[in-house]
Amino acid sequence: MNKYDMIVYLKETKAMAKQTFHSAKRLKHSKNKINKASKRIRKNEHNQDDINVIRDYRAHHAEPLAIITRMLQKKSTKLKENNDIIIAHRLKRLETIIDKLQRKTLDGKTRNTMKVTQMSDIAGCRVILTNYGQVLAFRDLLIKELSPTSSSPHLIVRERDYNKHMKSSGYSGIHLIVKTFEKENKHEYKSFDVEIQLRTKKQHMWATSVEIIDILESKSLKTNYDIDRDKRWREFFKLTGEIVIETDSKLEISKTTALKFIFFLSTLSYLGDFKIRVGFVLSTLTIAE
Repeated sequence: MNKYDMIVYLKETKAMAKQTFHSAKRLKHSKNKINKASKRIRKNEHNQDDINVIRDYRAHHAEPLAIITRMLQKKSTKLKENNDIIIAHRLKRLETIIDKLQRKTLDGKTRNTMKVTQMSDIAGCRVILTNYGQVLAFRDLLIKELSPTSSSPHLIVRERDYNKHMKSSGYSGIHLIVKTFEKENKHEYKSFDVEIQLRTKKQHMWATSVEIIDILESKSLKTNYDIDRDKRWREFFKLTGEIVIETDSKLEISKTTALKFIFFLSTLSYLGDFKIRVGFVLSTLTIAE
């Protein structure tokens, strides 16, 4: 972990401790009240009381998130060569939750009808591992130790493997949804969702690059599903996402992927030196026959 990552980690930990302190009381509102507030926010008919209801619900995820983060830190020590593993956590920002409720669609196809209590990623942990093999090893370990028959009170209830089925955006990784204290009869934090993202370093670099372009170019590639908007950037990240998937375990890409990317670069007249740099990177890879 470099100096910058350490500073960010310490700031997040301090903020998490503060959030945990303020959320160490029972949930104020019923799920019915929370969902009614989220419905009014979606219709843009809400008031400050509705915002406060969602804020309180978000804050109550802090302790479940801290519990799962500590569990991941402990279990990651069981992996071989675990010194370079990075584990981070965050609560989804209130503004992002409201934005997600108000989006017309979440998949580019169907109308958004999500309730805030259905959001499984309000609390999120991210585990950045060295390579794809290590991702699979940690995934298998978690599946085994958070199974219905394990001694853990927590339970993995859903898995999305975007390594096998890459998103159309080029995003890849494995997402696991854990329900905290799901096996307990009663617990203050029973059935709170925490999303665990498992990524390689390359996958993390790809995802970070999308966020950087969104900021620098004033785009919304990460959250806007309008495929006709920013086509060039979307095609670029889809192709580079394919390269990440193919090269995570070996420096080899398929001839089809290489040709698609080379053709894409040839159509761009404004990247200049960037094309030369990407061409050099491609030249270091083996193109499969």
